[in-house]
Amino acid sequence: MKEAGLVNVRLVNDPNVKQRFQIISLSIAGDSKGEYQQRTAAGDSASFYGKNLTAQSIYFSVYVLDSVTGAVVECDPTVLNVPT
Repeated sequence: MKEAGLVNVRLVNDPNVKQRFQIISLSIAGDSKGEYQQRTAAGDSASFYGKNLTAQSIYFSVYVLDSVTGAVVECDPTVLNVPT
């Protein structure tokens, strides 16, 4: 992140993916400064708000439901916050 604002996460823009998978939740860890707040997690997207006041690495997990198998898959990209 280079500036404060909303961070959006979306599934791949493919009808087969959107039909089979859906984002059901989002978790944020490692936010020792309390700068991130979850907004929404539903369907093909999730979002959270970052204040971007301090440099820190956070970890967020996006939980995706596979409607065919019923399995929940955890996706866990890392975000490096770089204040401006």
